[in-house]
Amino acid sequence: MRDRYLALIDQIIEITLKGQIRSREQVYQLLVQGLEPGTGEMFERCFLERFDAAQAQVSNAADELKKAKAERVLRALKTVEGEWERYQKAHQATAAIGATTQAVLLAESSQRFLVLLRAIDANQSTSLTPEQLKQLAKELEQAPTLAFNPGLRQEIYQVATGIKNGLVSWQQLEAHLVGWMYDQNRPLGV
Repeated sequence: MRDRYLALIDQIIEITLKGQIRSREQVYQLLVQGLEPGTGEMFERCFLERFDAAQAQVSNAADELKKAKAERVLRALKTVEGEWERYQKAHQATAAIGATTQAVLLAESSQRFLVLLRAIDANQSTSLTPEQLKQLAKELEQAPTLAFNPGLRQEIYQVATGIKNGLVSWQQLEAHLVGWMYDQNRPLGV
């Protein structure tokens, strides 16, 4: 994996230096294609190795031409770093949705609602956003384990429907609530 990730980083640097990278999205797509789930720590070590080497080249470059090239490499690496952070955020959300889906599916019937409440609790560090809740409802409805258990399928379908209906109600209520909170002409509590 290490060699593969070093090669990926070097490839991104090389095509950046050749002027073949037109946007950050291209770098992001290269990362999506080249990274394996669960190997982020390995990628970070490889990235830091290349980043430290590039910084050392900038500091130790004897002539202006070598220093300019090292600075371009460092800029390319900073782009990789930004897109790596974006990749991590996107995949953390996916992992959180997957974990919540599994937790809801595996929970006993009496505990299922509590598992869901923990997932949407805004006081938790990994609280799901409304968009992530939509995805959770979709994944719950499509869970392959539901095909083998009709009773579980009905319960999970109700949970998914409740999530979707709750999101619709929240969207309808949110505009009125925000308007009420910031309406200057009304006394508080009325």
